[in-house]
Amino acid sequence: MKQAFLFSGQGAQYPGMGRDYAQSYDVSKAVFSLADHVLNRPISTLCLEGSEEELRLTHNTQPCTFTVDYAIFQAARQEGYEAEGYAGFSLGEYVALAASGVLSFEDALRLVQFRADAMQSAVPEGTGAMAAIKECPQELLEEACGKAGGVVLPANYNSPKQTVLSGEVAAVAKALEYLKEHQVRGVLIPVSAPFHTPLLEPARKALEKAFAKLAWNDAAKPVYLNADARPHTDKEEIRNLVLKQTTSPVLWMQTIKAMRADGFDAFYEMGPGHTLSGFNKAIFTDDPGVCFRTFGTVEDMRA
Repeated sequence: MKQAFLFSGQGAQYPGMGRDYAQSYDVSKAVFSLADHVLNRPISTLCLEGSEEELRLTHNTQPCTFTVDYAIFQAARQEGYEAEGYAGFSLGEYVALAASGVLSFEDALRLVQFRADAMQSAVPEGTGAMAAIKECPQELLEEACGKAGGVVLPANYNSPKQTVLSGEVAAVAKALEYLKEHQVRGVLIPVSAPFHTPLLEPARKALEKAFAKLAWNDAAKPVYLNADARPHTDKEEIRNLVLKQTTSPVLWMQTIKAMRADGFDAFYEMGPGHTLSGFNKAIFTDDPGVCFRTFGTVEDMRA
């Protein structure tokens, strides 16, 4: 089978995530310890013992989820799993960079912490919103956004069953009202910033400066990127597209379809929970030749 590793993003976190990996694998435990050292704060304690409220803060969510994803990746490699390609959902894309050797774990983690704080400070608290929309035709989504009277755009193309809108609070609310009038259901997501929209331009500019200070390498294996849903190994292409991801939609559905078209038939989700596998199963409801597995717990991986 042609195997791919997929890395979870913000929203997959939960209290105690990664605890069984830290207890069962020295390589995973070492990742948590290194994260504490690199950021000079108790990332391991937040992951393994932090409350839901603490983990929901973007300042904590992104470095903690990154660390858990990478700790699971290291355990999976020890168990003999190998991938011929990588992809990550938004934040998870940075884990893919570390897994493929584009960035060192240390540089990628520092960058993730910088990214989290830059994204949170890019817009004033309470002015941005995101909403998950269930099974809505693309034309109707675009129509709803166009009639909202402000900035609201599709931010995540998760599956045929779900697209996420992101933008200004009032514009997102108006888009939801319009969709409700057309019998389409939408639910607000508990986040405090309008991720993956032009409203995050201040964060993109800050990241551009941070990117320039790091040593980037060509990828050892192709990384399928959120911004264009295509595989890349060239470090310059990767750097430019990861930067673009800050203010452009996450093309997850398109990415998974592209990987499947390129022959991938086994997809292993590295990270807390099983969000990506849920998306992927909705994308390939009638494809018996594809395998999706979640490695959120040690029991899942060893199953």
